Amino acid sequence: MSMQKAEAKYKAIFEAAVAEARVRGVAVTGNSSDVSAVRTLVRKHRPDAIICGNDRVAADMLASLGALGKLRLRRNSCFPAPGSQEASAGCS
Repeated sequence: MSMQKAEAKYKAIFEAAVAEARVRGVAVTGNSSDVSAVRTLVRKHRPDAIICGNDRVAADMLASLGALGKLRLRRNSCFPAPGSQEASAGCS
């Protein structure tokens, strides 16, 4: 699958989940290891949560948010992999 098709697939899945949960969300693409890009994302969208497409992107995002001093985790934070039991169970 091409990168563009994969991005379109994940964006559609995300948008469906946002609609079902009746929350505000935005799907963006970019370089999660680019601290400047992550700073722009955080300032523009002020997210309560960030969903990443894979573990590598999630690790880079955590590092970038940490570098910005924007990483605040709640006691009940979880980091499930897509398709994992934790993801389907809602991280208990």
